[in-house]
Amino acid sequence: MMNVTLGRGHNSLKSIIITAITLLIFGVGTIILGNVMSKKGSDWIPTKAEIVNVRSRSDTYDVYVNYEFDDIEYHNRKLDTYVLGMKVNDIIDIKVNPVNPNEFKYASSTLYPAIYGVGGGLIGIGVLTAAIGIPVTLRKRKVAENEQKSDLKSNILKKMK
Repeated sequence: MMNVTLGRGHNSLKSIIITAITLLIFGVGTIILGNVMSKKGSDWIPTKAEIVNVRSRSDTYDVYVNYEFDDIEYHNRKLDTYVLGMKVNDIIDIKVNPVNPNEFKYASSTLYPAIYGVGGGLIGIGVLTAAIGIPVTLRKRKVAENEQKSDLKSNILKKMK
């Protein structure tokens, strides 16, 4: 049987498979993380809060709100989210933890759809990497094998003459 050296083709196929699997794993992990994060506070109570201060710190903003829950007022509490355009005196929706009313979060978070988008994107890139990379690499491998066989035949014919 003829021994064919494949050179870098074998390593590139392995790299493509590893890359695709890694992207798929990170994509699924990101979606699971987003799902877990979005469930936090799903049983919290919706209420309104008034923005009382917006502080700019280099490239981030800190938003402070007042809100009332179970007839108790909570003042100057830092919000977990800043959305472009938030300003003092705006009324926003928040969710309050009924077990610990000091804990609250912005109700209209855009973070979770972004997390799902990133996870889906990683999965898509992983699938495309495998769907395009594997056939291309296998075809290159087949071409290299055929070239080596052709070269071997040419060498044998030259020696026979």
